[in-house]
Amino acid sequence: LPRRIAHQDFRFSVAGEYGGLGLYVKEHSWDYSFCSSYFKAAGSKMLMSMFTDLQRFVLEYANNSAVGISGSVYTQITDVETECNGLMTYDRYLKVSANDIFIANQRLIRHLSDTDTLTSSSVVKKKNRDFWFVHE
Repeated sequence: LPRRIAHQDFRFSVAGEYGGLGLYVKEHSWDYSFCSSYFKAAGSKMLMSMFTDLQRFVLEYANNSAVGISGSVYTQITDVETECNGLMTYDRYLKVSANDIFIANQRLIRHLSDTDTLTSSSVVKKKNRDFWFVHE
């Protein structure tokens, strides 16, 4: 995550890119020898644990007045050819549970927002919607 940028009334500090957590999934990834990421997980549980740890860092940055970020962008959602650092593979196979990702993201939203939080049923399971990230 970024180092502190001095606050200015016209500018927000944002972690513009964080993530890079990799997991190679046989038969859903390109050749493993080309599987690049910043950090490699040994399995789905480890990947989710690493994701949750990064979410905690974002929360700490947001709540720390010495650092104080106002937003963050997780990268990346899907694998891209020789990069295996997505939460989904190149062919959109989920590496971790969509519900677990939802819960981790809700934890951030709940701590950082005064508004009502979304529920899993209102986002992931709405009828007549084809969410490309949900495999049931």
